Amino acid sequence: MVQTVIAAYLIGWALSAVVIYMASRHMGSKYEPVPHQFALSAGAGALWPLLILGAVEFSSVAAASSAASHVESVDGSSHHLLVSATVVPLR
Repeated sequence: MVQTVIAAYLIGWALSAVVIYMASRHMGSKYEPVPHQFALSAGAGALWPLLILGAVEFSSVAAASSAASHVESVDGSSHHLLVSATVVPLR
């Protein structure tokens, strides 16, 4: 089990480091290259589980704010009224 978790982490690290490196090469300035670009990409790739947690947190905040925009407070009380009965899309 431990070997599987370590292998999954290392594969995720390698894939995310390559994606980050390619994205930084594509979006970076051709006239002012970043020093140690591969080392920085490898370091950022090591933190890929945090990227997943951040994406989950962002999606939950987006869902909550989208749902909150469809609910109104009635006369400033704690009772809430659903403004629209349609399906709330996640943007």
